Amino acid sequence: MRVHLQHRKKRLYYAGHDFPLVESEGATNFASVGAAAKVALENRLAQMHIVLRYDVAPCEISLPVLPEWSDFDEKVDPRAT
Repeated sequence: MRVHLQHRKKRLYYAGHDFPLVESEGATNFASVGAAAKVALENRLAQMHIVLRYDVAPCEISLPVLPEWSDFDEKVDPRAT
């Protein structure tokens, strides 16, 4: 699975700080949804949304950037034993 930030209207992808938007091949691949949300919020990237791209079953899922997602990686899975 790849995690990208994509401009909602231009449909181009975030390629890193101080870099222009690019096609998906040059996009920053974030380690998680939480990491992508954190970058979008810290850099005030209001026109972005998070895109999950799956290779196994070719599909994309778009998610809004929500503040509560930025600490998603720090939460403990309640199912873990």
